[in-house]
Amino acid sequence: MYIDNPRLAYTRLFGDIAGEESESDGMLKEPYSHNLAELAALKSKLGPQAIARIEEHEAAIKRAILNLEQQVDVGCDNQVQSTYGWENTGSKPEVGHFTQVSNQHCDTIALALKCGLTNLVTLSLGTSDVDFTVPEFAELGPYHTVINSNTPHYIKFRNYLSERLAYLINVLKTTTDENGDSLLDSTIVLQVTCMGDGSAHDQANAPFTMATATKNMIGGRGVTVSHSHSLLDTVTAALGVEDQMPQYGDGAVPSLLL
Repeated sequence: MYIDNPRLAYTRLFGDIAGEESESDGMLKEPYSHNLAELAALKSKLGPQAIARIEEHEAAIKRAILNLEQQVDVGCDNQVQSTYGWENTGSKPEVGHFTQVSNQHCDTIALALKCGLTNLVTLSLGTSDVDFTVPEFAELGPYHTVINSNTPHYIKFRNYLSERLAYLINVLKTTTDENGDSLLDSTIVLQVTCMGDGSAHDQANAPFTMATATKNMIGGRGVTVSHSHSLLDTVTAALGVEDQMPQYGDGAVPSLLL
């Protein structure tokens, strides 16, 4: 489910200023609460020995729920609320609107990763049919028109969108995890695209960008790969989860891994 309003995205994850329970809190706790209810129903049908074991499971589940509550509450709740400036994120396309909204989404992404609410995030800049405009460059027209007709305008538009990516990378770099390490040390940012030559609708030579500070990857280079799926395999290999994920392509790109 995509959420374009950054305040709504933040509230769904962390609740509001008044301390209302967030939707993510409920989603995280729901399986544990369900298990507790199932165990309680079983206890009435079992003998003393089995009940003792059930109660051990109940205690473990309650500890897990407590850990979830502490994980979100300690140093995580409402950290960015005071600096967001929500009053400027309405539907009016004023100058700076797209920049501010995308930056606020990036701030929420970093906070969600910091608090352990997720390990995977997707950020979409614009709409799926690429027929969107950016108030900062209103004179360029819709993005779809730009990538199909005017190379100088396309370069300007792409540079601007790359600046949004740079903001996300910097936020991850300057935000620390529970160990005090930069989030970028354990996160890989993969910018994807489906178009190499917009005028020809050609997918050949489509540009992708990867950014990370993990010690398992070699940076500062440009490489050519046979298929973009190889980059997905590279991500799972660099994060050490390739045995838990299906292979998308022909495997990781060796020249990008240490």
